[in-house]
This record gives sequence, structure tokens and C-alpha cells, in this order.
Amino acid sequence: MKVLLTTTSFQDTPGVHQDLLYSQGFKVDTLRGPILEEELLPIIQNYDAVICGDDEYTEAVIKKGVEGNLKFISKYGVGLDRIDLEAAKKYNVPVTNCPAVNQVSVSEHVLALLFTFERNIHLQYNSVQSGAGNAG
Repeated sequence: MKVLLTTTSFQDTPGVHQDLLYSQGFKVDTLRGPILEEELLPIIQNYDAVICGDDEYTEAVIKKGVEGNLKFISKYGVGLDRIDLEAAKKYNVPVTNCPAVNQVSVSEHVLALLFTFERNIHLQYNSVQSGAGNAG
């Protein structure tokens, strides 16, 4: 099975997810996404599966994929807004995602932003960067 892997967070974060993918004997090609429709159209028919991030899976891309070998699309993340789900259904291409894959990091980010705005850290940072603030 030939897999196109475009999500940079999957590629850049070592762990069991990479071990599982590479230990199964799949032929994995990597590109650094997000990949636009015009970049996917000439290559998508060469892949059985896709693990994507925020790539542009339009009806044209999905149709071209199933004219070749495309069997499914897996979104490494939650949002499916860049995948034409109606087209995937029309061409019988299952689409999956990874709910809760980043819930801890999102929660941490929200807390960091809450502290930033509650304590005006962003204003203090900008003041120091502009030379107007007191860094000491």
C-alpha cells in the first residue's frame, strides 16, 4: 500500500504513531503540507491512502484519486473543513479523523492565552520589544 503523508505535525513528532505506520511495510511518501488542489491533482492517483493535515481535498482531487488507487483519506487532527465530504461519499472514499488527538495541547494553549490577556502580558511584551518598557 502506498501512502501519502502530508501533515507536518505527524512527520515532526516522533512516537508510536510513526512506529505503527512505518513498521507495517507501507511505502510512505512525505510532502510538507498544506498541499493545494493544483499540487495534489498530478499525484493523487498514485496513492492508496492519504494521511493529511489541512490539504485541499476538493471533488476534483478525490475524483482523480479514485481514478487511480485512492481508497481512503485520514485527517491527522479533528477538522474536516478542507475535505469535500460530499465528494468523498459520492466516490465511496471513507474519511476519518483523530478526535481528541490534541485536546491537551489545545487546553494548555487556551490557559496560556487566558493568563496572557488577564495579566496583559502581550502589552508588556510589545512595550519591551519597542524599547518603551522596563525590562528589569
